[in-house]
Amino acid sequence: MKKYITFLCVFILLFSIGNAVSAPLYSASVQVYNQDGQPLAGVPVRMELHTTLAYEWDVRTTDSNGYVYIPLTAPGFLDYMFVTITNSNYQILSKQGWYTETGYYMYPTLTVTTVTVIDDVDGNGVHDPWEMPLAEKFCPTMVANPHASTNKWIVPEPVEIMTHSMFAKRYLYPTGTPVDDIFLLTTEDWDYSLAQTPMTWNDPPGGSIEYFVIWHFEWAGLTGNGPTDWENAYQSERTNNYYAHTIYAHLFKYDAQTYVIQYWFFYPYNDGYNNHEGDWEHINVLVTSQDPASANFIRVDYYLHHKVTIRNFPNFEIEDNTHPRVYIGGTAAGGNYGLNTGGSYPEIGTWNNIGPLGADEYVFGFGPVITYSNYIDGNPNDGRGIVILKERDKYDYMQDPEMSWLNADLPWGHITVGSPWNWQPFVDIGNHAPVGPAHNKGWNRIGSVYGDGGYDLYTAQPGPLP
Repeated sequence: MKKYITFLCVFILLFSIGNAVSAPLYSASVQVYNQDGQPLAGVPVRMELHTTLAYEWDVRTTDSNGYVYIPLTAPGFLDYMFVTITNSNYQILSKQGWYTETGYYMYPTLTVTTVTVIDDVDGNGVHDPWEMPLAEKFCPTMVANPHASTNKWIVPEPVEIMTHSMFAKRYLYPTGTPVDDIFLLTTEDWDYSLAQTPMTWNDPPGGSIEYFVIWHFEWAGLTGNGPTDWENAYQSERTNNYYAHTIYAHLFKYDAQTYVIQYWFFYPYNDGYNNHEGDWEHINVLVTSQDPASANFIRVDYYLHHKVTIRNFPNFEIEDNTHPRVYIGGTAAGGNYGLNTGGSYPEIGTWNNIGPLGADEYVFGFGPVITYSNYIDGNPNDGRGIVILKERDKYDYMQDPEMSWLNADLPWGHITVGSPWNWQPFVDIGNHAPVGPAHNKGWNRIGSVYGDGGYDLYTAQPGPLP
């Protein structure tokens, strides 16, 4: 396993004042170490030389002592020269004196450059071997929100709880009139390369009836499109926990002092004012370092449907020093409008103006508690517990078809379902199945994200429960 690398470079410019015609010699002496101070061999180092008359470069690899010497000659006055690591699996973590620049003056130059790089195959700016330990260190504890009378609740589940089947919503072409939903195929590997973009389909092949087709996932079957069906389908999981507790972690570097762990939570349904099948919610944990040994909290962004509330450290509930507590919302206020609306709340209370058209939600927080330790299973490759999500283009879906769901730009449930607030004219109340996290506007972003499908900043404090 590659580790931190300390990159020590000595630039030397040799120039003969007495012979302005000859091309001067420029050289870089490079010593590469790993984070334990041991020399690292076989590291490719590229030197570039830019003068007023020429451009030269060379690539050489470090020897068994971690050392490489690169000489270059070129006529003219020096503009600048620098070295870099050419292996794309390394990312530069920090640099000082990255290049030497003398302008129009020619003097013997000695520059020592120290560069630290990390092993970062997935290209997110975080040292690969540190990703899981960092995600484990700040893994949240999840608190369910059961309704007082029904005791119905939901907690994050692995995506495999959805049936491994593809469904197609058909619309008449060109009118767009909905026709039907049909079961299409079942696969064990989530091998879906289809996109949400409608396609045309003649049925029978070559026939006269032409359809638009939109692919989608399903929960509780094609006819189970309401809260009662969803709850009944989830009851066996609620009772038996057939699927191990699972959350998804996506990490990225925001700036030199800020690293972000996005924890994504999948719920099979959202029962509220805005009923919909499939529900993706998340929080952002911002920390000071990518090194799990030294990383500390900066803040947590709690995403509540299409709003976000930001809590700077230490103004949120924390367990065992590094694990934020997340209350799964909520019960829709003002009548029997829904019992489990998802959302990730920092505390219990009445959250006003949080849902569609300013609706309120109650977050009780007396349900089952899934502590952070339930997600730390010691097996980073089993698809359960904490699952690290890379960027979509960093997977080989032929080798890892089980991750194809991340790439599929598909609705995570029945495309549109009935909802208690359907009577509101000309208002999108959010009763459409959402797309997956990598297609969400919050992916790789922090704080508020404006625009369609974005997140507005929410600054109000919750009120007392009824």
